[in-house]
Amino acid sequence: MNRKKWGSILLIGTLASAVSAAESVAATGGTSTNDSGKVSAPPAGLRVMFDGNSWFPVTVQSFVGELIKAAGIQGHQAVKGSKPNEPNPIAAGDVDVYTHGVHWWTEPIAGAPKLLASGLQSNPNFRVYYQAAWLVGDGRHLFPEGRRDPIKVIADYDLSDPADVQNAISKTRKSVEDAVDKINQQYGKSVVFIVPVGDAVTKLRAMIVAGTYPGLTKQSELWNDAMPHPGMHVMALQAYCHFAVLYHMPPTGLPLKGFTDEQLAILQKIAWETVSEYPYAGIKEVAKPQGAAKVEPVATTNAEPASAVPAELKGWQTTAGLPDKAVITDYNDYINELPQDERVKVADVRYFNDGAGRNAVAITVNGKDVPWTHVLIYDKQNKRLSVSKQAQGK
Repeated sequence: MNRKKWGSILLIGTLASAVSAAESVAATGGTSTNDSGKVSAPPAGLRVMFDGNSWFPVTVQSFVGELIKAAGIQGHQAVKGSKPNEPNPIAAGDVDVYTHGVHWWTEPIAGAPKLLASGLQSNPNFRVYYQAAWLVGDGRHLFPEGRRDPIKVIADYDLSDPADVQNAISKTRKSVEDAVDKINQQYGKSVVFIVPVGDAVTKLRAMIVAGTYPGLTKQSELWNDAMPHPGMHVMALQAYCHFAVLYHMPPTGLPLKGFTDEQLAILQKIAWETVSEYPYAGIKEVAKPQGAAKVEPVATTNAEPASAVPAELKGWQTTAGLPDKAVITDYNDYINELPQDERVKVADVRYFNDGAGRNAVAITVNGKDVPWTHVLIYDKQNKRLSVSKQAQGK
C-alpha cells in the first residue's frame, strides 16, 4: 500500500465531523454544548503542574493557556514544581493534574505510584497524565526489515511511511498501557492517563503525505531537527490534545496565532478525534477498574526531586528553550553515533548555560543497572569542547 493511499484511509475518521452530540455531553462531563460543539458552560479551572523537557516545551504550555482563556475557563492555574527541601505542592494538595512529557516516554510511568501516594492523600481528585509522543528517530529499529536505516538528517523523515511510524508507536506504548492498567486497578478508579500525542502527529504526517494539509508539503517540515524536536505545527497539536484531555471538551474554534483558519480546524479535529477515541486518555467511557489501593502517608517535602545537575556543570543553569542549531545538530550526531543498544535507550536531554555564552547538553542513557549521563560542553562559538560520561548515583 502506498503512502498516499494509507494517509487517505487513516484520515477517514479525522476528516469526519468532530463530535456527535452524545460524545460532546460525555466528553464534557455533562456540561451542555451548542451546535458548533463548543461548551456553553465552561468547566471549572484546574491546578495543573506541567513537567518534562524539550519534547514538551514551554511553548506548548503557553498555547494551552491561550486555549483555556479563549474557552472562557476561569480559575486555571499553572503550578510550578518545588525545589529540593521545599514543601511539595502535590503533597500539599495544591495540584489537581500532573502532566509529563519527555522523549523516552516509556520510563516515567515508573514514578506514578510515588506521585499518586503523595497527591491522593491530600486531593482525592488528583490525577497523572503521561504524554505518549512520537519516537526518537521514528523508532526505525521497530520498522520492518529493509526500512530500518537510522535517521541522520531531518530530510530522512520524508522517507518514513506513516503506517510504520504508527506501528512503532503502538508497540512502544503497549508497556505503558499495561502499567496504567495495573495502577488504575490497584486504586479502583482511573488515576493515570495517557495523552496520545504521537498518534495525532502521525495522522498529521499522513495528511501531509496525502497532500491534504495546507501549507506543508513534507513531513520534515514538522520538525526543528533530526532528533526530532517539535516545530510549531506539532506544538499546536500537542496543545490541542492536552487541552482536550484536561478539560474533556473539544477545542473546536479555539484559535492560536501563527496558523491559518484551515490549518487550525484540521489540528483541532485531529486532536479531539484522537484523544476522544483513545480509552487511556480518559474521555472515552471505559470499564471502571476493580480493586482499591491503600494510600500510604508521605512526607510533605519534595516527593519528586529535581534531576541532579551533573558535577561537571555545577553552577550552570538549566534552560527551557532550545540551544543554538549548531549545538542541536552536534548532539543529535552524537546520539546517532552511539551504539544501537545505547541509542534506543536515550531517556532524556537537558540543556544548560553558564551565563557567559557557553552551552552544555546532558544526555541520559538508561544502562543495564543504572542510568548514565553524557555531558557535552560547547564553547561560545557552539563548538564541542568535551564529552564526559558518568553513572548516575556514583
